[in-house]
Amino acid sequence: MKKIIILPLLNISLFAFSQNICEIDSVSIIMCNSLINSGYIKNDTLRISSLYQEQLNPYLKTLESSKAEKFGELLYYRLQRNCVEFRELLDRLEPPKESVIRKTIKPISKLTKKQIGNFKKQVNFKYFEASGDITLSNMENG
Repeated sequence: MKKIIILPLLNISLFAFSQNICEIDSVSIIMCNSLINSGYIKNDTLRISSLYQEQLNPYLKTLESSKAEKFGELLYYRLQRNCVEFRELLDRLEPPKESVIRKTIKPISKLTKKQIGNFKKQVNFKYFEASGDITLSNMENG
């Protein structure tokens, strides 16, 4: 009986969000390609501005204002993750305070399962931005 109830709930939860990571990634790929093709524009600020005006703003107008802001924020971070050209452009516009080495290979974890479990129980985190600033973060309830 439980399985009968759980399966429809799982299916509903898959479609409960209006934007998923696949949608955000597809938009980020289109924007990345557009950014690469705009290499003829030598001014980085103009490249970013034209990217947002030509690609992002028309798409955001199709969304509700409350969802558009969240989508824009998620897209910004996915672009940094997925688009090397965008990362390099941001680094040129706002250079890091110290030298930054970007790793292309995921490191192998040497943590034990107990250490990972303790880490997942943490709520408060802090990390260093490329600019050298410390960012505090609170992660709870997903």
